[in-house]
Amino acid sequence: MTDDVLFQPGEEDSGLEPLGKYRAGRGMDTTMRSVFDVLYEAGEPLDLDTIAERTFARASGAAQGHARRVMLRQRESNRKSDAKKRGTVTRERAGFARDMSLEDAWRGWIQRLLSDSKRWGRLSRDEGGRYRPNPEKPPKAARADGTIFSYTREAWEESTARDRAVGEVQTMRMETNRLADLSRAELEHAIELAVRTFEKQTGGPPPRSKNAARALRVRIGWLLDRPTTDAGRAWLLNELVRRAYGSPPEMF
Repeated sequence: MTDDVLFQPGEEDSGLEPLGKYRAGRGMDTTMRSVFDVLYEAGEPLDLDTIAERTFARASGAAQGHARRVMLRQRESNRKSDAKKRGTVTRERAGFARDMSLEDAWRGWIQRLLSDSKRWGRLSRDEGGRYRPNPEKPPKAARADGTIFSYTREAWEESTARDRAVGEVQTMRMETNRLADLSRAELEHAIELAVRTFEKQTGGPPPRSKNAARALRVRIGWLLDRPTTDAGRAWLLNELVRRAYGSPPEMF
């Protein structure tokens, strides 16, 4: 039988993440965290098919393949067990894996995770078969520094906002390279424009003057409209000041 059909001896210790399991001192794995991300993002109960579809779209190829191997191993174990109960002989088939697609395997794996989480009280299920997080018993997750915390809706919102800000700044790092040909005077005007633009975006005071450099606004408007987070706005202002005067350190 080929390696991509079932687990080989020692494969579980090869560095692949134990899907859907709680690890001592490390909280839930990325697959289970994705389930809660999807539920928190939806803001309403979701059925198995919807959860499986949305988490499958976010999962890495490695996670999808790993889940498929787990489900194939379970299917093979069930097949042998049934054959033993019937008193018949079973033979392994090399083509057995062709009977299960990645999507079908993922759905089966998510179904198992949802059932386990319901049994542990982390999820509840209504009469329509839809799942929702139990706010009284949130799962545990791990931060980058290894500390463990309760993965509540509030924690998800905080994590999502932080990831969004980091991604926004990383994108602008590349885009600000297009400012290399601006003179110091233009950069000073750009700083003023940025402050006025961000004040408008955040509901601050109106512009002190309507005499902003319109040509420059047209030229760098694509950049001023880019940030949507406070962290992104702060970074862009810092970058404009750094380019104009070369003094402030970078924030990220």
